Amino acid sequence: MTNGPPGDYWHEHFSADEFYILPVIMAFTVAYSFLFLGIVICTIELKSRQLLHTTYKIFVFSVLIQLFGIVVVSSCYLKLAVSGFLSTKMKRFGLMLMGTSETSFVLLLLLLAKGYTVTRGTLPLTASVKLTIFMCLYSVTYVSIFIYEAKVFDPGEVLYLYESPAGYALISLRIIAWCMFVYFTIFTLKHYPEKVSNFKQGLIYHQRFRYSEI
Repeated sequence: MTNGPPGDYWHEHFSADEFYILPVIMAFTVAYSFLFLGIVICTIELKSRQLLHTTYKIFVFSVLIQLFGIVVVSSCYLKLAVSGFLSTKMKRFGLMLMGTSETSFVLLLLLLAKGYTVTRGTLPLTASVKLTIFMCLYSVTYVSIFIYEAKVFDPGEVLYLYESPAGYALISLRIIAWCMFVYFTIFTLKHYPEKVSNFKQGLIYHQRFRYSEI
């Protein structure tokens, strides 16, 4: 059973809820490729000025892993469009790469909100411990989603990866992370008001918590 005539590349082998996945993810592949090219140029410039901070390295890692994940998932859906076969293991691997990217980006935002590399070179021990515990919990919860999907999910009944106890827990952790980001930012600006200009972009980046894929 197909959802389009033979040769209909965009619809034939896709279910109704998957019709627009392939063009969207291909567009993201192109966008992230250009983004990574720009990052490489900026990295070379920052390295020449000895300004290649840890936070920027985390950002580069996040974008690179996200690009790899998108490429893997894109290849899976391209194969589905051509042959009608979807490699669930490869797709899951691609999604795990994207999850790793998101986790590292959340860590980056929380570090910047604490003022790391902006107002200070090191974090207090208590802050480091709290962040470590939270990110470990975040990572374990994310991994639990994929384990739950592999062992329990019925593809015929479950459409979205987050329709699981672990998925709901991750959504809750994202909300907590957003609250932590806002609190850390306010606390940092209270003690370093002269750094307001450095945190203006945070108004854009904090939307990552609100509009993460659910």
